[in-house]
Amino acid sequence: MKVNMKKLIVTLALVSLVGTSLVACKRDKKPDSTDEIAVEENIPSKATFKDIKYFDKQYDDYLEDNEGYIVVREGGLLGYVDSDGKQITDIKYTNALAMSNGLARVAIEGKWGFIDTTGKEVIPLGLDGATDFVDGYAAYKQGNLWGVLSKDNKFITEPLYSWVGNESDGLIPVCKDGKYGYIDTSGVVAIPLEYDYAPMVYEDGIAVVAKGQYMSLITKEGKKLGDFVTIVPYVAKNGILKLTSKDLIHVALLDNGELKEGYIHKDNILAGKMDFEFYNEGYYGADEFSSGLIPFSDDNNKMGFKNSEGQPTIRAIYDTVRPFSDGFAWVKPNMSDSTSFILLDDVGDAVLEDTFDFVGNFVKGKAFVAKNGKLGVLEVKK
Repeated sequence: MKVNMKKLIVTLALVSLVGTSLVACKRDKKPDSTDEIAVEENIPSKATFKDIKYFDKQYDDYLEDNEGYIVVREGGLLGYVDSDGKQITDIKYTNALAMSNGLARVAIEGKWGFIDTTGKEVIPLGLDGATDFVDGYAAYKQGNLWGVLSKDNKFITEPLYSWVGNESDGLIPVCKDGKYGYIDTSGVVAIPLEYDYAPMVYEDGIAVVAKGQYMSLITKEGKKLGDFVTIVPYVAKNGILKLTSKDLIHVALLDNGELKEGYIHKDNILAGKMDFEFYNEGYYGADEFSSGLIPFSDDNNKMGFKNSEGQPTIRAIYDTVRPFSDGFAWVKPNMSDSTSFILLDDVGDAVLEDTFDFVGNFVKGKAFVAKNGKLGVLEVKK
């Protein structure tokens, strides 16, 4: 599909799923004649699963999970449990977020810090706010301003900025007095804070910046590549672009008032093209490809998965999907049934169908699940 760049609005998109005998599934339905995806009939599932192992200790509620740890609630306070059912912290936090890169943000009465995977508070709870660590660096907040903190609890900068982004390729995007630029990991300004919009994660030494109604790519050294391309003015203030490892840029547009999302190739911007082909309309979910696949939705608001070339590899027949994790993705065939889930492998085979109160992401062959109010772990048989 060709889209006029003047309609381009850039944004983030997130999707979430929340949610009793295990049923192995077969792919036994032929594709429609109009379907471009060839699916063999009656292919037995290659993945099999152990019986769910329920934890001895149960909790009032279970929240975010990531990297093999889940946030649990008991008596209004929060703590963490690992995939073996071991409680790694006391249930004492008023805020607790998912584990990320081996650390998790926690807070008691508005003061934030970090714990590691053993439950140890490795950065004391004294911050007014914080972001997750990325490549060893996080943003921290004191008062109304932000600075940069290293994973070994060193303050790289004082709280000087109104916004701090994620580090990548040795540079960190920052904003001060309404102008964006980049500092290095020692806190020194590397690219002057002169842009109206530049919260771009660097990859392969390239970033996106904007001045007024124009945007371009710049190198790590600050050299502009290609001509600026006109976009609507407020993208510079309210949007976001992110380069992925596939040299694609996540974008969204308003098409006759409808928000559509997808990816464009950065070479189009380098060539100064005004029209862009969207590889992936109706994109939802993760910022990058997992198992080489990314969710999409079709004109009927059904969801499936496409590869990095924009080719549909898993048909859009589900009401909603979760991005792949460790080779598996949870999907829902019918949103009206809040507890019915199907588990797909990365070739699109349905390997499990069951009802759950909650399903988590697979990590090293394990996923948190809950049935009938009981929390446990679903594990792939070796």
